[in-house]
Amino acid sequence: MGVIRVLKKSLLSFKEDGCLNLSAAISFYAILSIIPFIYLLISIVGVFVGSKGEVLPKVSVYINQLIPFISDQVLHEVGRINLGSGIFAWLAVVFMLWSSTLIFDSIEFSLTRVFKGEHLRPFWVSKIMSFLFVPVVGLVFIFLQIFNLAVNAFIMLNNYFGITLVPIFLNSVGLKYIFPLLLNLLFLTALYAIVTPGKIIFREAMIGGFICAIMLDIAKHIFGWMIIHNPNFGLVYGSLNTIILMLMWIFYASAIFLFCAEVIYAYRNRNNHE
Repeated sequence: MGVIRVLKKSLLSFKEDGCLNLSAAISFYAILSIIPFIYLLISIVGVFVGSKGEVLPKVSVYINQLIPFISDQVLHEVGRINLGSGIFAWLAVVFMLWSSTLIFDSIEFSLTRVFKGEHLRPFWVSKIMSFLFVPVVGLVFIFLQIFNLAVNAFIMLNNYFGITLVPIFLNSVGLKYIFPLLLNLLFLTALYAIVTPGKIIFREAMIGGFICAIMLDIAKHIFGWMIIHNPNFGLVYGSLNTIILMLMWIFYASAIFLFCAEVIYAYRNRNNHE
């Protein structure tokens, strides 16, 4: 009964808080900030890993785990960006840095609404966190690259000694299913724990992240199935079809993300009442 009560409360709050409108806002700001965000990300990672041309395909693999229906056109445009030099280049960097923070601000505002404004961060703290968002994601990506190198070295070492079971598992089940799910789980848990104003217990953030990761994985397969079995889906949008599909996916994913935030809030209140 406790689970049913939490879900019922979450659904009611989802409607009362206008989470669909908040999801639409997140989608809009995501479209505005995604190209500057990816460009700055590959620029930061490129300093440590390699040139931007080498980093973009690697970054794209992880971005596709979080935004599986991202348009190839977006990634292509990122690779074509040339900021030039001089004062205009610095102005462009400042503009792109500001644009890349819009998605963080939108998510923070939405989570503040979901948690009923229990705690509000000072404006300057929110701005510092939004500007640090891209560098932190860049550091996470560098860690993932190191992890991949370690996994590959482990597989080669096992193959050298004739142990094949572990490499087969890592290459098939691990990398295809478990690793993407864990990546989403960690990313979503971090969003709930860090971006939400106020104190969020790690267990609560983990519960929300786990439910959200499972729901997103199911929604991804349903959304992909709909597109495959409706080849004329989005035909009315013409050349904008891929962008519209990406926008729709971000909207649905944002709605799921906010619903799971409502679950965290309802679960927390349930514990407080008990």
